[in-house]
Amino acid sequence: MYRLVTPIGGISMPKVTAPCLSLQADGTLGDTMTYSRRKGENIVRVHVVPANPQTDGQVAVRNLFSDTVALYHDPLLLAADKIGYNVKAHHRAPHLSGYNLFFQIYQPILEAESTPILCQITECSISGTTVTVTGTASVETKDIILNAYSSSGTLLGSKDSSISGEKAISVSWTSFPGKKGSYIEIIEDAQKPRSETGWYEVVEGV
Repeated sequence: MYRLVTPIGGISMPKVTAPCLSLQADGTLGDTMTYSRRKGENIVRVHVVPANPQTDGQVAVRNLFSDTVALYHDPLLLAADKIGYNVKAHHRAPHLSGYNLFFQIYQPILEAESTPILCQITECSISGTTVTVTGTASVETKDIILNAYSSSGTLLGSKDSSISGEKAISVSWTSFPGKKGSYIEIIEDAQKPRSETGWYEVVEGV
């Protein structure tokens, strides 16, 4: 049994009861009908094979997507670095994931054929009013900017620094404007950054 339903802005499709004499059916039957579930309901639609002309534009977009995925899985990015993107994404939009935020940041960089800069942060700690940030970058000898944010996401201040010739990040931020529980991010340039990390929580130093 079936009845027609029309999604908003979509094409009518039948909503079925006991598809194929069963409680649920998934997949394509005879290259003609495709059974699936949508919002908890069984539906059936005409089987359609999407066009794939492999135009230059399609290939370029797919390559760009693949390159961004590969960048996200670069060994330099540790689990803690990816957590930083999740934290930053949550403050920007509750529905946004760190993975999606990474794409928003780095896909335009790759599309512009610029060399992206990745940062791996291994320490972000505070002792008194001094914050120490250490880590490794994918390039050497580059100016960077550290931004400090409150736990609620308010920008507190910025500090200029640089990546050493050994690709090392080693920053001592005296008179830090935040406190334990604040966040720090690193960007290469405030206008057109080739690097933008997630947010790293400032923890108590040992």
